[in-house]
Amino acid sequence: MTSTEEKLIQLNREVVQLFQEEKYSEAIKLGIQALEMGKTKLGSRHPNTATAVNNLALLYDKIGDRTRAEPLLQWNQQLFANKTWEAQAV
Repeated sequence: MTSTEEKLIQLNREVVQLFQEEKYSEAIKLGIQALEMGKTKLGSRHPNTATAVNNLALLYDKIGDRTRAEPLLQWNQQLFANKTWEAQAV
């Protein structure tokens, strides 16, 4: 596992923690950072990026922002339904 993967996993955990604490604004800011890191450093089809997509989609849905949530939910469904994420390096 690369240091980027470890950082993204940690960011995703922090997003979940903030979500559970109902600190949605903070969680969204961190979720956006996690998604951008995943897309630029690991690729848009990496499993940890998919987790960031899912987290952010759920956050937007929770605050009622369906306009932002829907494309992320669709992206995530496609990734998991088609199992199109890239294999992790061994």
